[in-house]
Amino acid sequence: MVLKNQFIIRLAGWAMALACRLWFSTLRVHCEHHGLDNDPRGAGNRGRTFCLWHEDMLTLGYVCRNRGIYVLISRSKDGELITQVIERLGFQTVRGSTNRGGASAAREIITGLNGVSAAITPDGPRGPRREFQLGAVFLSSRTSMPLVPIGLAYERPWRLGSWDKLAIPRPFSRVVICFGPALPVPAGADREQLESHRLRITALMEESTSRAESLLRRWRKGEKLPLVSPEANAANGTTQRKAA
Repeated sequence: MVLKNQFIIRLAGWAMALACRLWFSTLRVHCEHHGLDNDPRGAGNRGRTFCLWHEDMLTLGYVCRNRGIYVLISRSKDGELITQVIERLGFQTVRGSTNRGGASAAREIITGLNGVSAAITPDGPRGPRREFQLGAVFLSSRTSMPLVPIGLAYERPWRLGSWDKLAIPRPFSRVVICFGPALPVPAGADREQLESHRLRITALMEESTSRAESLLRRWRKGEKLPLVSPEANAANGTTQRKAA
């Protein structure tokens, strides 16, 4: 049922954000990235478009909270509730999608914001699952914000029966997140160039997910993944921590 009462929507958003903080605070998270500029949690992450599959939005919404990143939210009927939740996790929101108002939403992201970073689910809001839509590449081209692929791997997660098979990590389980290298898209790219970059970013998304799954397998077999200080992240691109 779609919520229509604004007070109920705000209350539900607050409750869901609180539940998310409590639930996900139990996770053990290992992150790997290609420099702090390509890590949503880094201080130098400005002017990036972080790409995540729709199924991973809860986990990344928690791990990358309180960074002031702009999130492109669909103008669908359920978009207002999603907006309430993620704003309470420390994100900014712009309403639109890759096929409904996306171009104007992208312009809003960069106008007067000095290239602040944004996050987008390129297979949303309705799928198909893990299919990188051309619209996301178009937005990158028109905003001059390179695409950063993100891949996740979970330890025996629960998954909903929705089209995206939304992942819900089990409490105290392990999660690996890989932030891939940024892919610039030429400004004003034509249809052929957009399609070429769509294929490239799709491959990078698959590589990031495969890398995360490989690291998780090694972790579960008892291998100790690198533990480094934030200052060393830029040098070797890894960090392991308990989400807090």
